[in-house]
Amino acid sequence: MGKIVGFDLGIASTGVAIVNEDYSVAESFVDIFESAEASKNIERRGFRQSRRITRRRKVRKEDFSSLWENKVGQVPTDTHTNITELKVQALSEKVSISELYSILRSALKHRGITYLDDADDGTGSSDYVKGLIINQNELETKYPCEIQLDRLNKYGFFRGNNVVEINGEKISLSNVFTKSAYKKEITQILETQKKYHKEITDSFIEEYIKIFDRKREYYEGPGNELSRTDYGKYTTKTDSNGNYITDENIFEKLIGKCSVYPEELRAAGASYTAQLFNALNDLNDLIVNGRKLTSEEKLEIIKEYKTASAINVRKIIKKVIGEEIITLTGYRIDKNDKEIYHTFEAYNKIRREFEKAGLSIDSVSEDDLDDIAHIMTINTEKEGMLKAFNNSALILSDEQKELLIAIRKKNSGLFSKWQSFSIKIMKELIPEMIEQPKNQMQLLSEMGSFKSNIERFKESDKIPVDVILEEIYNPVVRRSVRISVKALNAVLEKYDDIEKIVIEMPRDKNSKEEQDRIKEEQKNNEKEIENILKRIKDEYGFVITSEMLKRKKGLAFKLKLWNEQNGKCPYSGKSISIESLVNNTDLFEIDHIIPLSISFDDSRSNKVLVYRAENQDKGQQTPFMYLSSVNREWNYDKFLYYVKNEYNI
Repeated sequence: MGKIVGFDLGIASTGVAIVNEDYSVAESFVDIFESAEASKNIERRGFRQSRRITRRRKVRKEDFSSLWENKVGQVPTDTHTNITELKVQALSEKVSISELYSILRSALKHRGITYLDDADDGTGSSDYVKGLIINQNELETKYPCEIQLDRLNKYGFFRGNNVVEINGEKISLSNVFTKSAYKKEITQILETQKKYHKEITDSFIEEYIKIFDRKREYYEGPGNELSRTDYGKYTTKTDSNGNYITDENIFEKLIGKCSVYPEELRAAGASYTAQLFNALNDLNDLIVNGRKLTSEEKLEIIKEYKTASAINVRKIIKKVIGEEIITLTGYRIDKNDKEIYHTFEAYNKIRREFEKAGLSIDSVSEDDLDDIAHIMTINTEKEGMLKAFNNSALILSDEQKELLIAIRKKNSGLFSKWQSFSIKIMKELIPEMIEQPKNQMQLLSEMGSFKSNIERFKESDKIPVDVILEEIYNPVVRRSVRISVKALNAVLEKYDDIEKIVIEMPRDKNSKEEQDRIKEEQKNNEKEIENILKRIKDEYGFVITSEMLKRKKGLAFKLKLWNEQNGKCPYSGKSISIESLVNNTDLFEIDHIIPLSISFDDSRSNKVLVYRAENQDKGQQTPFMYLSSVNREWNYDKFLYYVKNEYNI
């Protein structure tokens, strides 16, 4: 027997112990590092975003001042503070040139929120969403400044979110408006003022609106052509000719590469090819009434998936095979032990929405559906999807584009996943999956597409850290795994007689989760003790005070075990009276069922409350060893019977 290596992976530490054959510790060490907390990431992102907003506002105002100097004249002193009233006036009446400057400059600081152009369509229920809906309804007849001035005059405020009472109902009013609403407002102001100021030309208006509209697209990331970074679209990488490479969409970097063809991107889970591939994989795993499904049956089931108004997989299979389902195995199950199948959910969502609009999904090819799914998965905003649709080879009407954008907005969960494989390898496998009753892994193994890890790394003398980290994106997990693998490599280099590696994984992702878990455990612990004390009082008339629990060390845990064991010592079969346990606590001990020197298990599940004399006689034996050797009525058979009946084993 060789040595055992034990790893305790945590969110802020990695502990390692090398144990000899006799369970003595040959060596142990721990690497402690700072925990990466989500709350700190949010805080850092907030500061970074604030700096960017401030910097971009400053640049817009500087560009506006340059535009004003070139097109209008000297920049006036911006001393006007009643901007809301000035805006309302400027919509239809003349304002002075300095007042107009103040209006335009202010508009560049507060341009509204872009994502709200895709805001809730009225089905939301939160006060915040209801406030946005109220704003959208009022915008049908008013500009933002008119709504704001009305609220200022009526309620004395308009900024922030405020609760007011209208017709006896409390309503949350929001001062959040879309960028498009503010653009419409400022365009109207400029069109009105050019009638009174000859300096406000069409050219000036056009260039001002460009400054107002200017926005870095979310899919471009940081950096620019003069300040390149690999975190944005303007990368520092070069092609074979030495020219800098500029990406179209930075999110493609996060998709990852195909497991079989590393040069190919992974396919969107909502692509038609991926949905067909996944559905066939499920069907090929099934054994119905003792047999596999035929090629014809699989194709017919797929057809039913794509045309049925509602999908019940068992009913569809029964209909297709023309017989009752006596036995069905091979399906996947969820955490509630319910059967789960891939049934073209994304395809059917698009199909049904198209049908409602009088359109047919049959007019869109399977290849185009793949491209559409890629665009709808990689983009999260309307503008990004529109740009991608327009730049693609897809031939889609404006109605189809808007419909697809609406589907993406309402069903984001369907367009958020990526396959492990590319479209290329899945298209190669699909014909074989139709003809043969084999799943993806069987076919890939037969094709030699996958090499076993033993074959891939047979020349390596260390575990390749970079390969392992390729598919791990969580920074907390990456750090812990990287340090652990390096530690293991060091152990393997030092010891050549390692027989087993035992790993304990962290229960929490970060210290916030750890704090929440501890609070929950403490809450459950208090509740458990309360229930036990109530039971003792109700059933035995014995009152145990909190002072007694504090004074008698370890009594609380003994009470928990006593309660679990229904007041019986499993080693002797004797009852443990509650009075004796409380008043003569030294008569009893907590024993490790499987000795700690053997199991290394100090958890509650490996502990039992027993008479002290029994525990001394048992020593370092297991219950089987001890109770098999005693010559008395309560032996191992009685112990086994007790355990099975007491705990329904």
